[in-house]
Amino acid sequence: MKFAKTLQQVVSTSDPEWAPLFMNYKYLKKRINAIKIMNNTYSNSLPQADAGIENSSSPHETSKRSITESIGERDFFKALHAELRKSSEFFRAAEQQMVIRIARIKEGARQLRETFTVTHENLDQMIMAACLKLYKDLLMLENYAIINFCGFSKILKKHDKNTGFVTRDRFMNNTVSRHEHLCKYEVLKRIIKETEDLFVEISKISHTNTKLSLQTDERISIESILNLKFQAIRFKKSVCGDEVDSAEEASTLDPPNKFSRRPEEEDANNGDTEKTEAAPKISPCEDKEPSSLFKRRRLD
Repeated sequence: MKFAKTLQQVVSTSDPEWAPLFMNYKYLKKRINAIKIMNNTYSNSLPQADAGIENSSSPHETSKRSITESIGERDFFKALHAELRKSSEFFRAAEQQMVIRIARIKEGARQLRETFTVTHENLDQMIMAACLKLYKDLLMLENYAIINFCGFSKILKKHDKNTGFVTRDRFMNNTVSRHEHLCKYEVLKRIIKETEDLFVEISKISHTNTKLSLQTDERISIESILNLKFQAIRFKKSVCGDEVDSAEEASTLDPPNKFSRRPEEEDANNGDTEKTEAAPKISPCEDKEPSSLFKRRRLD
């Protein structure tokens, strides 16, 4: 599947208010096309080579201008930096909101644990519902981080292919990687795990005999987000190589099942249910050069 299509699917399944906050991949492609037009115009304006001397097929062998002398290149990287700042600032702010929300849910869980008489008879259900809503938003934000990281690497690959310059590895390693909260999102992964654990804990100490089951639309929503996450992970895995964080892989769960069953149901079914393969997870890129990007499969 083309990257642009996966990006659009992730945007469409996220909060509509997030849409303008994803990297503007389409606009950056237009800036690359503008560079191509400028390069062709510049090359055509040069004196023709003397007879018997071959013209270079590379626009930057014909044109002796450096990347900093090209107006088109300056415009592209100015736009690229702006998109990176936008993505990084939004993710940091959204992540802080998730920290606040999980803290509130933890406080509700503490109150539920410490008392046998609850002022609101549906407090446990309210907490589980809050966990579910938070979990969906966390998955959407994780998809945001993954797809934007892939987008920056992808657009730089397209830039280098069309201009002859080699910029992707350096920009990803020296510029994008500085935004660790967006590239590695360790805090977000921790909150996702805490939310899963809280849901199970509240289910165990629930004061009622009823369970909070996922409605059909909620299940479809979460499964859709997860499917897109796995597609995005495949893109990012091609960026970072084939290494997998074994600790993360071992802890990967099937969230739709986990959030739709009570623990006693899971225990009762342990002997009968088939084991599901863990979803693929990748290790952070660290300082490795993403030289293997899209080596196995053409995604353009």
